[in-house]
Amino acid sequence: MVLVYSLLSAMGALFIQSISGGIVFSLGIMFLPGLIRMFPEAVVDLLLPVFPETAINHFVDLTTKSSNLFVSLLILVLWLVISTVISYAKFRKIDY
Repeated sequence: MVLVYSLLSAMGALFIQSISGGIVFSLGIMFLPGLIRMFPEAVVDLLLPVFPETAINHFVDLTTKSSNLFVSLLILVLWLVISTVISYAKFRKIDY
């Protein structure tokens, strides 16, 4: 859990170009599922599975099936890859 959120924080810092912005990015991703749980059940069932918190909870729960673990790993990797690609693309546009 710490590894995923610290890497997301690093990519957020690279994208926003401030360390505090990277921390806010990571905390936003961490606390957004709590806000989504306030919506109706149909919205929660649609949006909540794509967040890293749900994927990390599948690794902690030992009773889940192996297919859920593969999907959870895929979700975590996609979060990291997409944030890395977006941050790198913005970093390449910057002229120091």
